[in-house]
Amino acid sequence: MIRLIDKTTLHVIIYGIIAAIGDGVACAAISLKSFLVIPIWLTFVPAALAWMAAGMQGIKPEGLIGVGAISLVGGPTIAIMMVVLPMAIEDRMAIGFSTIRQTLAVSLAIMLPLSIMCMLAGAIVKGAIVTYFNGRQNGISNKS
Repeated sequence: MIRLIDKTTLHVIIYGIIAAIGDGVACAAISLKSFLVIPIWLTFVPAALAWMAAGMQGIKPEGLIGVGAISLVGGPTIAIMMVVLPMAIEDRMAIGFSTIRQTLAVSLAIMLPLSIMCMLAGAIVKGAIVTYFNGRQNGISNKS
């Protein structure tokens, strides 16, 4: 049987789509911030957790770049659809252009550094956990 997609590529696509949905929600929340009753930073948490989970998965750096690319391109697209969908057809074009500008600025200024930081933090946490438990198995402890 021929495998069409390998496991790592599937993980990259899945984590990228999950992070894109979180990114889209955060970008849409920034566009609609005057209507929110929650703090604006709270909308960034799902995307940050998805990026951290991708880093903890042990995906290679090329795959992490893919996760970031899928999420940072897909997020603004999802945000535009979320903001424009409930509006009248006459208003969609004007609101859509405004949302495009805002979501692209948010993706470049906020989400790109956040994604890099969260993926690196996830990789660091995984490395610390693996190092700690490997040391415990080998009888090495930090006690003096």
